[in-house]
Amino acid sequence: MNNMEDVDMIRIPMNELIFGSDKFVYLAREDLLHYCGMVEIGYMCILAYITFHWMLHVIDLRENCVYVLDSLRSKVNEDIHGIINVGLKTWQAKHDLQRYRSTPKWRPVKCPRQLDSVGCGYYVQKYIHEIVHNSSTSITNLFNTKNAYRQKEIDEIRTEWATFVFIIGLPWMAGCVV
Repeated sequence: MNNMEDVDMIRIPMNELIFGSDKFVYLAREDLLHYCGMVEIGYMCILAYITFHWMLHVIDLRENCVYVLDSLRSKVNEDIHGIINVGLKTWQAKHDLQRYRSTPKWRPVKCPRQLDSVGCGYYVQKYIHEIVHNSSTSITNLFNTKNAYRQKEIDEIRTEWATFVFIIGLPWMAGCVV
């Protein structure tokens, strides 16, 4: 096993049940260091892939609140609650935030609901897109108007994602490391 000081990328195997065939995901050392260093970005978004379903957890550190955006409105996953609660308590202790040491408030957000059984990843991407582009609007108010996204809106996210992957992937396909 390599030490993180020795590598720029971490290769993570993904089971065929996730993407349909065995694949590897690569995590940049720099990205991991930023994540572990808790670089402040306003809202911290944690993507949680649980039992073949993507949902978005947005942590508001100022309010000690976790907003849950779930396009299927599934039942609460206690494992994820536990992981995030422990992570927040650790962060709060590290930053000596006495007033926030209580368990965070968990708020499910009424967000657009997917109409199929496979679109959750695109819904999470669309949620993130809307949060980033409407940062002055509260999360609970941001999604309160729609029942579902139109196919055109999901297709726009697919196109944006495919373009990003294509542009980022070109140097790697040429044998270069970015």
